[in-house]
Amino acid sequence: MRSADDPSPAPPDSELRSSPLLFDRQHEWHEQEWEAHSEAGVWPDPHRDAVVRPGELLDGRYRVGARIGAGGMGTIHRGRDERLQRAVAIKVLHAHLADDSDLLARFAREGRRAAALSHPHIVAVHDEGVAGLPYIVMELVDGPSLRDVLRERGRLSPAEAMAALAPVARALGRAHEAGVVHRDVKPENVLIDPEGTPKIADFGIARLLAGTNHTQTGALIGSVHYMAPELVDGARANSATDQYALGIVLFELLTGARPFSGDTPMAVALRHVREPVPPPSESVPEIPTEVDEVVGRATAQDAADRFTDVDAFADALGAAVPDGPQPVVLTAPDDPDGVTLVIGAATTPPAGLVHTPPDPGVEGAPHGPPAPGGFGPPAPDPGMPSHHGTEGPDGIDGDGAHGIDGDGPDGGDAVDGRGAGVEADAESSAATARPRRRGRRVLVVGLLALGLLVGAAGGGLAWWHWVHAPLTAVPSVVGIEQEAALAELRDTGFNHVIADEQHHPDVAEGHVIEQAPSPEQELRPGEDVAITVSLGRRFADVPDVTGLPESEALDEIEAAELEPVREERHDDEVPSGHVIEQTPAPTATSEEQLRQGDEVEVVVSLGIEQVEVPDVVGEDEGAATAALDDADLTLGEIATTWSDEHPTAGTVIGQSMDPGATVDRDSTVDLTVSLGPETIEMPNVRGDGVESAEAELEDRHLEVVVEGIPRPTFGPFTRGEIGLVEEQLPTPGDAVVRGETVTLYTYQE
Repeated sequence: MRSADDPSPAPPDSELRSSPLLFDRQHEWHEQEWEAHSEAGVWPDPHRDAVVRPGELLDGRYRVGARIGAGGMGTIHRGRDERLQRAVAIKVLHAHLADDSDLLARFAREGRRAAALSHPHIVAVHDEGVAGLPYIVMELVDGPSLRDVLRERGRLSPAEAMAALAPVARALGRAHEAGVVHRDVKPENVLIDPEGTPKIADFGIARLLAGTNHTQTGALIGSVHYMAPELVDGARANSATDQYALGIVLFELLTGARPFSGDTPMAVALRHVREPVPPPSESVPEIPTEVDEVVGRATAQDAADRFTDVDAFADALGAAVPDGPQPVVLTAPDDPDGVTLVIGAATTPPAGLVHTPPDPGVEGAPHGPPAPGGFGPPAPDPGMPSHHGTEGPDGIDGDGAHGIDGDGPDGGDAVDGRGAGVEADAESSAATARPRRRGRRVLVVGLLALGLLVGAAGGGLAWWHWVHAPLTAVPSVVGIEQEAALAELRDTGFNHVIADEQHHPDVAEGHVIEQAPSPEQELRPGEDVAITVSLGRRFADVPDVTGLPESEALDEIEAAELEPVREERHDDEVPSGHVIEQTPAPTATSEEQLRQGDEVEVVVSLGIEQVEVPDVVGEDEGAATAALDDADLTLGEIATTWSDEHPTAGTVIGQSMDPGATVDRDSTVDLTVSLGPETIEMPNVRGDGVESAEAELEDRHLEVVVEGIPRPTFGPFTRGEIGLVEEQLPTPGDAVVRGETVTLYTYQE
């Protein structure tokens, strides 16, 4: 502990320690880190990778508070929504990832996809934005994880396990219906809010299934302890793999231990592939056969043998526990309010937070300061070994205290520390755990004293490593170039680095894809950190999708692990909704080689282009022809007629297609054009020669009939000239219609 005159700085962000109920196990940041650094006299800088600072206001709304955790992609801060006056959690993208456009897009997609999930048993995402760095605003859950419940209580009864896990199964069921797979179901990602409501957290690596194939093969995402066999074989994550992980969590709740352990992540993964999950009753004989069957079916090695969905899993668990769920009770004895947290109460869900001061006289009630987070027995001195087993890289079981034998200090089996297989004490329970822990603490003190004496005689190095060596937070090396990552791990004291390599669609060749343990988890110097290094994107064959329906074409491209880019174009030959062409050409006919995640452009036909027929009535013939051409229509036949309505010759007086109609491009439109007025005034042709009068009237489109009449005589004299129009009908000035007959009268011999 720091003395009054200790010059080392006090730990920043005291708000991290302000609440005995503060557990943010979503990102593995907890108070033990501060205890360990306090013992070493070195305080970590919680803002070493941050652009935002406590007190900063994001987008005029979200006030940034203390840092409370860190994940693979971002840092978590406690915050406050000033507009809605509520506490929130703010996840900010790591600064060293900000120049990666693909990661920025994934970070934004994570926020939008998670926000689309709304369920009382899913940690809510409220908002996302950019303020220097992209950020996501989430529901703040001040409460323990199921991992903390296991540490405090040990194993649960089937009825208690049902109360804690059935709501989570229902929440996952709703997510699966929305096309979202969690991919990392484990006790650390099930949080309990102050009202006792279990909530599934961290859909940060979930991928949408509906309409995409972004869930890539080749990358083992999630803890190997909960990984379905098919994922190890390279299959895509789906609802069945989530169900498998949920079955492993149920096994762990019932027995207090995971079913498989190993020296490396790969060793554990291979046990999931090669060995069936043992029945929980092998470790805890009183577990009913019906519950064994539920665990066995949920964790079947063949996904086809599992329940049809997680709702069916929850139904089967309910049927296997006929007495129904029994609330899980956690007590923080030294909390001033005497808080008892009831998880999954049988009353109207979600269960409430019950304030009942514990009876200090009850036998076995622990004393002294609470463990970090406010639950369980007093926290051990940070410089001393843990009373339980610890988790190694990627959650690999530590055997006993920091990887020693799986036996507890008193010779009994440690619940968390164990050897290979499942060796948790089947008879342990919450009622006997606390007195045994006090006895173990006494024994541990004695053993430590003996260890110090041995160290003084020559065993000082072992004492330093196992007793006094400070825990060190594992640095984040995800996204960093391999050599730089190895150097940073070695500089931090982790000299034994296990490297694996695999293809990855998003991480550049030679950069770190993932690490285990995750950043901010604590190890002692010299312990192993496993990193997986990217081989870059694998080569992909481009399928031939020309002529296929759009949906089939996109499915084939995505199945080839390529990214389809869709464009549209009208085409006179390819039916609507089918692919006209693609770029690049199929691999079979092209030398161009694409890699996983590259784009393939497909042009989808909209069918024959539709155009609108213009209104050309009243236009002259030339203007009408131009208007049809501009509308991508073809001029057809032109008919002519007389029109009093459109007396100007050459004016369009009719069209074969209605104005405003939608027709195929290049359709033919016929026109009717005016020859002039249909009704005209009868000209005066009296006295004109018959031939000239006849020609004039025919030019006016009148029919002409010539009739001869005898010349009148007066005595011996004859009057009039032959060949001239003597009379006409209709008479001059009368209105006549084109085509009407006009009679001309002329004298004849």
